[in-house]
Parts: sequence; structure tokens; C-alpha cells
Amino acid sequence: MYHSKKSEADRAGRTFALLSGLLLCAAASLRAEGPSISGFIDTNYIYNFQRPASGANAFRSYDAADDTIHLHNAQLTFQGTMSEGVGYYIEPNYGSDALVNTTGGSGTGDDFDIQEAYLTYAAPGLPLSLKAGKFVTLQGIEVIESKDNPVVSRGYLFGLAEAFTHVGAMLTLSAPKVASVSLGVINGWDLNTDNNRAKTLISKLGLDFGPLLNGGFVFYYGAEKAGNTLDHRFSFDSTWYSKPSDMVSLAWQFNAGTEEKSSLADGAASHWYGFTVQPKVDFCKWFGLGVRYEWFQNLDGDRAANPNFATDPTATPGLVLQNLSLAPAFHMTDNLMFRTELRHDWASELAFERDDGTFSKGEQTTISGQLIYTF
Repeated sequence: MYHSKKSEADRAGRTFALLSGLLLCAAASLRAEGPSISGFIDTNYIYNFQRPASGANAFRSYDAADDTIHLHNAQLTFQGTMSEGVGYYIEPNYGSDALVNTTGGSGTGDDFDIQEAYLTYAAPGLPLSLKAGKFVTLQGIEVIESKDNPVVSRGYLFGLAEAFTHVGAMLTLSAPKVASVSLGVINGWDLNTDNNRAKTLISKLGLDFGPLLNGGFVFYYGAEKAGNTLDHRFSFDSTWYSKPSDMVSLAWQFNAGTEEKSSLADGAASHWYGFTVQPKVDFCKWFGLGVRYEWFQNLDGDRAANPNFATDPTATPGLVLQNLSLAPAFHMTDNLMFRTELRHDWASELAFERDDGTFSKGEQTTISGQLIYTF
């Protein structure tokens, strides 16, 4: 009991210190040129028709808890510029999404997180900029803020194949109109403090041909295991966007990765691959429809483990996973949106939990309802 109360007090003190620092930064920024302040509140209910005994929706990230009303995110964003090309961006959030982020390695596992906090610098007269601090991944279509995604939940690529956030620095060189090149170094995937003595390299080639086609290629390379600088992880991502009309937008992504000595079966290298396509149609000002189809393979099991592998000698250590999601959105006002999502997941093995606690089902279906208010 003493340790529990002490840890709660420590968390409360840390939260107070972070909020105090944020308010001081905001006050200092007000004396400069801003800041611009925005935010949103995201709440959601999800129901799994499979009724898993553990109450967990398998292979999910932010919506892993079944039959639960989530306060996913209450987020504020402070951003602005100061003198001589220096800018700042601070993004605290509170809710169950923040708990997932901090449990993933960027904190101590509570409902409060500084999702992003970084400085920027634009070199005068040069197409060169610097970003340093904590910022989100360069990979993928989907982002932490559900309001900016075509559907409600996040897919396998977001939850199983990509980092959420990282701490480091990145230089970007922008060519006129079409291309940009970014190079940087970070502590690692979802880490505030490095867990070994090696850094991870990140790079991106961005290409912008206008609204009909823009996107790029992203590479991550580095040792990510705690206390291990020898077993490297490599991740490649190619994400593209197209908006052929005011009504229709389309995004698609391919992601592949490998990590040395990570296979659940024999300790060999693990490999994973996946792709997703996500169209969105805005039929009118108040109604739209988002869709996602996704395929993900990790037969080695370190990213998508088969829960029956330890007890069934015929089972593969990993899985091929697919999902299809439909998410109609109703814009009730300019700032308030209601969405529902019907999502069906299926796997190459019987990897989904039944109401009796056995993993003997090859699919699961969930439905959710979401309210988001932006300001």
C-alpha cells in the first residue's frame, strides 16, 4: 500500500511539474509572437461481438479494451514562431491514448503524455530547416490523432510496424516545389532515453507533384533492443496521397521491416510486410465515408505473435492479419463530428479469443461510436 501511494504521488508530482513547465513555456511564448492554440476532445465506445473473456480486442492499439467508453484524447497544441526563424511546437494530451503511448516506452505508463515538444529553426535565405526534441514518426498514413484519420481505429501497420514517437534531431533540405530530403538521429522507437549505446538513423525523401500525387519514402535503421547494440532493426515505408476531386481522397501505404535474432521460432531474423489502402469520400458538407483495407504478415511472430504457438506444435509462431473497416462520419456542426466504425479482422490462424478464454476463432468483429470536438 505504501509503495502504491508513493507511486501515485510521484506520478502526480511529475504531472504537476510537466504542466507547470508547459504553462511557463506558453507564457514565455506569449511575450514573443503567440502562441496559436488549438485542440480537440475524442471519446469513443467499442463493442466486440466475439466477447473475448479477457476483455481485450486482439492486435489493436488505442481501442484494445472491449465494451469500454474511452476518453481517448483531450489534447492541446501550442505553436508559434519567435525571432530569427526559431519556432516551437508543444502538444500535451490526456486520456487512454496517452496511456498507450507512455506504456510503449516514452514514459512511465499513465494517462498524461507530452506527445510532441520540439523546436524548429529555418536558416535565413536557405531551404534548410532543423527540428529537435520529441516528435511523431515519419511513417504511415495514420496518426495518433484519430480526427485526422479516415476511420476511427488504427490498423496493424500503425500499431505493429511503426514507432509512435521518438526523441532526436532532424535536418531537412527542401528543393523548389517538388522534393525534400530529411536526415536525422533519434534515441530509438518510443524512447525518451536511449536503452542502449547506439542511435537510430532516420531519413525521408519527400515528393510533391501537387494534389494528384504526393508522398515519399522513409527509412529507419538502428539497434532497438535494450542493452544490445548488435541486432539491428530496419524499417522501410512508402506512403502516398491523392486528391482527384474535392469529394474524393485516397491514401495508400507499403511497409516492410526486419530485425536480427528476433524470430520466436529459432532466434533468426524476423521479417514483416504490409500494405493498406484508405479512401475517403465527402458526399456533402455534413456526411462522409472512410474505408480501410489492410494486410499484414509477420510469420516470425515478434510483431504479431500467434497465442497458440507455445501449446500447439503445428501452429506458426506468427500470423497473417487482415482487416476491413467502414466509418461513416456525420458533421453535426463545424466543430462536432460523430463517427461509427464497423471493423472486421481475420487471421491465418485461430488467433482470436472466445468468451471461454480459448484462442480458437479466426476472426473478430467490432463496432464503435465516436464523438470528436475540435477547437
